[in-house]
Amino acid sequence: MAQDAFAGRPVSLLDGMKTASAGARLGSLGERAGTRYIKRLPPHPKGRAGEALSIAKRIADWDQPNFTHKTLKLSRGYTFLDPASSRRLLVETKTGERPSISAGQLRARREFPDRYQIDWWHENDFGKLFGHLTGVAGAHLNDQNGNRNADSALTGGRSGAL
Repeated sequence: MAQDAFAGRPVSLLDGMKTASAGARLGSLGERAGTRYIKRLPPHPKGRAGEALSIAKRIADWDQPNFTHKTLKLSRGYTFLDPASSRRLLVETKTGERPSISAGQLRARREFPDRYQIDWWHENDFGKLFGHLTGVAGAHLNDQNGNRNADSALTGGRSGAL
């Protein structure tokens, strides 16, 4: 409705309600499908998906992830860091309902309390992400101006069919 108002088109409450309803329904379906999909993944790909979310989280925080696995030397032994680690944060990513924490990871938490961070991504987090994306797409299913805007873009602003 705001887009219509700013574009000088007539605002329709009914169109707004249809758009919201379509976005909500498709978003709900997308959330369930995304959660079900990630739950069915084997552990390694599920972990990689979690690492990708942690990398996105670092980038959103204006931090620069390493993009490679690194080894963190501890007082006794070592642990591996995930690609989401940066200059200021040492990151381990966990994905699933009940993440397991190794002895080395617990030691890293004690030795680097301000820098060592464990990102825990639940399967529902992936569902919510996919639900948001499909909800936005669903909101455009009822777009009455889509064809007119596409025609205008394709014809360089001239009206008429192609």
